Amino acid sequence: MHTRIWPVALNLALAACGDDGGFSLGQLGRLELSPRQIVFTLDDAPPGGALTLDLLVRNTGDGPLALHAIALEPDPALAVPRLPDPIPPLSPGAARRVPITWTRLDDRLVHATLTITSSDPERPHVSVPITVERGRGFLVPTPAHVLIGDAPSATLTLLNTGDAPATIERVRFSGGSGYRAHIDATQTLDDDGLERALAPPLVLPGGTSAAITLAADPLAGGTSELVFYGDATNTVAGLHVPVERDVQGPCVLVRPPAVDFGARAPGTTTTLPIEIESCGDDALEIVSIALADAQAAADPALAALGVTSPSSPRLALAQPLPSRLEAGAITSVALTYRAASTPGTDRGDLVVRTRSRVPIVVVPITAATAPDPIDPPPTGIPGCEWTGGEVRDHHVRLGLTADDAWEGWLDGLPIARPPGPHHWKDTSWHELTLPSGCHTLTLHAWDLHAVTSGIIAAIEIDGVPRWVSGDDKPEWHVTGPDAPPAGWHAVDFDDAAWTSPAACANTQPWAGLPYDLHALGARWVWWNPSCRDLSNAYFRLVFTVD
Repeated sequence: MHTRIWPVALNLALAACGDDGGFSLGQLGRLELSPRQIVFTLDDAPPGGALTLDLLVRNTGDGPLALHAIALEPDPALAVPRLPDPIPPLSPGAARRVPITWTRLDDRLVHATLTITSSDPERPHVSVPITVERGRGFLVPTPAHVLIGDAPSATLTLLNTGDAPATIERVRFSGGSGYRAHIDATQTLDDDGLERALAPPLVLPGGTSAAITLAADPLAGGTSELVFYGDATNTVAGLHVPVERDVQGPCVLVRPPAVDFGARAPGTTTTLPIEIESCGDDALEIVSIALADAQAAADPALAALGVTSPSSPRLALAQPLPSRLEAGAITSVALTYRAASTPGTDRGDLVVRTRSRVPIVVVPITAATAPDPIDPPPTGIPGCEWTGGEVRDHHVRLGLTADDAWEGWLDGLPIARPPGPHHWKDTSWHELTLPSGCHTLTLHAWDLHAVTSGIIAAIEIDGVPRWVSGDDKPEWHVTGPDAPPAGWHAVDFDDAAWTSPAACANTQPWAGLPYDLHALGARWVWWNPSCRDLSNAYFRLVFTVD
């Protein structure tokens, strides 16, 4: 048996499985244990978890078998309670079940021997070895916390101390700035926060190791973290190894190394924090923090760092700005972008000057003013037949009424009903702006006088009647009188089990009212042609706007 466990506390108890009876002189009991070896692995239980294994103690002789003692030695992490006194003997062929409960306490491995003493004359002491092993690979990083000093690189060693091969399949490097990890001759990772699959994966047989080179550029700083994922015991959830600089003298780190405000709505204001860290072991003196102006753009030193034009006037720095940071201190300054009133792009450069080994740090800035956004149409709608194309806004006019009362949802959102009393003869009109694509209209109608419950509706798109209710319109689905499952008005609800609407048996119900909806071709529909005593009716329509 292979299970996972941590060194452990062990509890034993005896449970009788056989029958005791009378015996003749000369008959002898024989002791047999099953299993004869117990092997747990560290993969079998989470920290603090417990496992139970049944050890079967059987009498294979023709006489009674007395159990005298159970002992466990020598591992101090295991313990056995005292046996009950007296212990009834086992009759021939009988067995006792010994439940062994392990509780994982830590990562230590266990090697112990469980010994049962009995009246068996040939084997009075029968032992079962118990071990807790690392069934999978187990990676040990050295050093556990990587410090990169004035030298440009450091080495991280991963040693597989487990019994099986360990495979590293994915790696994530994030948190700092300016670090790189050279996994092998062909695979290098930047600390950009992205999780990447290794191709090929890094495979370490048991007892072997791999060396990973960690490098830092002159502006690298902050604490980053390498996270290894794979099939080893301690990499399934991720093995975390911190990486940081250990620099002598003043040092500056500016995060992020580049700023992109993205496309912002016209006239909006967005503020992002810029972190400045004193990453050395001495205090950092800050000479200036400023957006590049025309004078800065003419500075050859800044031109060499990519500053070629003044920053956009729509960029601004909040005041006051720091002038000194103690060793290890971090501060932030607020960088603001005010979008223009018309679409366009903006750029700029933040220039940080300090008295440190890297006296000038330039942070490029990009931003844009976007056109007024068009919300995309809903997706995942069963029965949607829209084939795609240009997405643009459309003017949609929805008219509906019900006998007697109604509530509705458009794309899963409630439709606001007009204030005041509602009469089935009066059409409720709703002016909407919807993007191209598929949409859903869901309605619940109920009667107030125990007579009927139905709806009539029409949808105009850009002034043209496109979708109307009617018993000849299979795109409408209906059910009743019982309420459908929760979420029936959600856009992704599957109404395949619903039926097509029915017309009332009365060929001219309600005298052709309301006239405005009838003029558009809409007709009253119900879920049953009797259209009497129907109490509740539920309707769904998936329609396209294009």
